[in-house]
Amino acid sequence: MVRGSGPLQFGNGTFDSDCEKLFWTIEASSWEEAMAIYNLRQGFDPYIPVGKASECPYCGEMFYPDGSGKCWNCGVESPGVRP
Repeated sequence: MVRGSGPLQFGNGTFDSDCEKLFWTIEASSWEEAMAIYNLRQGFDPYIPVGKASECPYCGEMFYPDGSGKCWNCGVESPGVRP
């Protein structure tokens, strides 16, 4: 899960005047799902995940090992690593 709080700040602590207001948040099970929702809300082309989807070796759900590398269902971060 990717988290953020408050408006965007520069390295020196000042706020980005273009991003001072939070309009919406995204709750998603995976990075790929969050990016797909983000692209739709921004009016961008559909998000194309990195690599091919494959089955998780532990739970059988589909995930993108070359992209985020984390199974949305069981939390395996890469093939062969048990959560």
